[in-house]
Amino acid sequence: MTEPDLSQAEGIEPAIRRRLVGLFALMSLPMLVIAVAVLISVGPAHPAPGAAQATATSATTRFLASLSTVLGLAFVAGRVARKLGQPVVIGEIGAGILLGPTVLGSSLPHISTWLFPATSMTMLRGLSEVGLILFMAGVGREFAQSTGRKRPRQDVLVAGSSLLVPFAAGTVLALALGHRYLGPSGSRPAFVLFMGCVFGVTAFPVLAKLISDAGLSRSRIGQLSTYSAALGDGAVWLLLIPIGAVAGASSNAHSVWAVVTVVALVLALWRSRWLASWFGRVSRSAGAGTDAFLGAVALAVTAVATATAFGGVHEIVGGFVAGVLLGRPGGWAGAAVDRLLPVASTVLFPIFLVLFGMSVDFGALSWSATTVELLVVIVLFAGGGKVVGAGLAARLSDMSRRDSATVGVLASARGATELVVLQIGMQLGVINAEMLVLLTAAAMLMTVAVGPMVVLLRRPVAFAPLGGGPASGLGVEGPVAVAEPVAVADPLPVADGGVG
Repeated sequence: MTEPDLSQAEGIEPAIRRRLVGLFALMSLPMLVIAVAVLISVGPAHPAPGAAQATATSATTRFLASLSTVLGLAFVAGRVARKLGQPVVIGEIGAGILLGPTVLGSSLPHISTWLFPATSMTMLRGLSEVGLILFMAGVGREFAQSTGRKRPRQDVLVAGSSLLVPFAAGTVLALALGHRYLGPSGSRPAFVLFMGCVFGVTAFPVLAKLISDAGLSRSRIGQLSTYSAALGDGAVWLLLIPIGAVAGASSNAHSVWAVVTVVALVLALWRSRWLASWFGRVSRSAGAGTDAFLGAVALAVTAVATATAFGGVHEIVGGFVAGVLLGRPGGWAGAAVDRLLPVASTVLFPIFLVLFGMSVDFGALSWSATTVELLVVIVLFAGGGKVVGAGLAARLSDMSRRDSATVGVLASARGATELVVLQIGMQLGVINAEMLVLLTAAAMLMTVAVGPMVVLLRRPVAFAPLGGGPASGLGVEGPVAVAEPVAVADPLPVADGGVG
């Protein structure tokens, strides 16, 4: 057995030792340099070049905290509202009331200020505006789909009565209120017309959900209610254009631009069929249905909204007009608008509803007996005008008493659409904060009441026996006629957890 060469082993150990020393020095010297640099830098505090970046990072973090709070509470409140049989919009507005000055702002102001600083609120408002524009594009698309086919003359009369009767009630009440609830614009004609628009509008997404829940989507009731809401809301959005021009006309130049914009929008709507046909031909060559085309449709919607805003007309109205132009029956762009709606209704639009709730301070209003009486009058005028206008017209169109009453109650559905109109009125300075609170409270009360009233009206009713014996159950005179299913346009898509 040979013995190991000790001289060779002794020669290896110094080599390894030298390598270890070199590695240690390679690590120690940079660490020493770093320590010396830190010691030299220690001194009086000076504004660091990276301070702005640190502030920006902090602002981004607080914005994400604000966004997470808004979306999280809106999601939970919406689910609670749905469990209670109410539209999700009620829960999302309630979430905003909890986060706003009514609850959080008055009870824990320091937390409210930290959670919703001015920079975060600005970014949240930007997101909500995008959601509003896309939502209004969906409303415009539904208007184009519902009014793009020939309808019986009686349907047009029912739709007109459903709008004009509550509109007239709103103008009469506005005249009776005088100047107390005028906004900063101080324009009484704009205030009178705006109140008519508020009373005449119907929340189409809430209406579509109520019709679906009641199993009336393919019935005569559902068809007539959908058409009346689409036609009436379309008229309201178009009426808001001159109202905005009157309220915001601070100079002759502004007035001229507003008139030019209105004329351009009217011409665009007049030639909407030609524009939709042209866009369809372009979409075929550009690859309709692709992600690139979807982006082009979103660009078209925001471009029209931007153009109307520069022209002195509210950008939300521009989103509606874009939806009308792109949503004609058979058009390729309508499907792209439908693809944009789930994101708008489940992510962006709830931000608007929460922010709207945060902007309404119920605690700032003096809830005296006079205030409560005015709230009751608003509910009676707005809800009663819809029930009488739509219901009586439907009854005169040979619908049964129960079916015509259902049409009238469905027409009084409020919710997200009315809140958008109220937001426009506040931004234009047509109404003041007190009237905003009253109209918001009235809209929420009517929205909560419509669902149970429809369920009550559509309860199963027993038929009278053919032999003339007593009817069981509720008992009515003769059988109740049920409308045959009819083909209707696809309702405005309402994603789960959206505004419906």
